[in-house]
Amino acid sequence: MLGRCSQEPLTFKERFALLSQEILERNAFLMYMTAKRFLHKYRPAWHPGRTAARRSVVTGDTRKL
Repeated sequence: MLGRCSQEPLTFKERFALLSQEILERNAFLMYMTAKRFLHKYRPAWHPGRTAARRSVVTGDTRKL
């Protein structure tokens, strides 16, 4: 895009192509964020990153790790 920069305004076809690309990129980003939020919120109980109360083998304390 920068290679085609000039002082004259873009044609309608070029503006429409640029706008279409921006819309597609925005939609892809929103889908990515939605999937990330969903996976983070509904992480299965067996997932290693899930916080749960565990009993320490050494001290016997129950705490969130």
